[in-house]
Amino acid sequence: TPAIVVRPAQQLLPDGTLVEFKDHARISVDYSAAQRRVVLLEGEGLFHVAPNPAVPFVVVAGGIEVRAVGTAFSVQLGAATVEVVVTKGVVSVEKGADREADGAALTPRNEAASTVPEPSRPVRSFVPVLVEAGRLAIVETGRHDAPPPPSVVAMSDVELNDRLAWRIPKLEFSATPLARAIPMFNEHARVRLVLGDAA
Repeated sequence: TPAIVVRPAQQLLPDGTLVEFKDHARISVDYSAAQRRVVLLEGEGLFHVAPNPAVPFVVVAGGIEVRAVGTAFSVQLGAATVEVVVTKGVVSVEKGADREADGAALTPRNEAASTVPEPSRPVRSFVPVLVEAGRLAIVETGRHDAPPPPSVVAMSDVELNDRLAWRIPKLEFSATPLARAIPMFNEHARVRLVLGDAA
């Protein structure tokens, strides 16, 4: 009878940073000598950043940049918001350059079109906001003009755990008898289950 353990997908980046993906999240990685840059294309990822003070680590999502040196934080790209949950250390949340917001950094340009100069756009930004561990920053990105500064709220341990509950491995059973499911549950959980009645 089928029984499987479902865990979030993970990717180890070249610098040793570990990324955990919620559902079908996707990233694009662009490392250089000056900066470790990751673009969150879709969904939510939790980044356990490998410390390297000489080379900043930046996650770009919906035109918003989240900068860290050595920390752990989650970035969720929604339809109208970017949400950042810091679990360790401090990150800086700021408006990114227009090229990331347009996705131009990820899309190859047409050679013929590249000879036509693009109209200049005003640079709109907000002052970078520092977000500490245990806090959630929400940036509204659905507006056509510049996004407002992030709203930052404190999160309790319970709220933080609930928010990142997708990282906890799940057991999925299909027509599995309790006598087989309980030992498997006990193998993966802190709470121990006992079958009280064989019937």
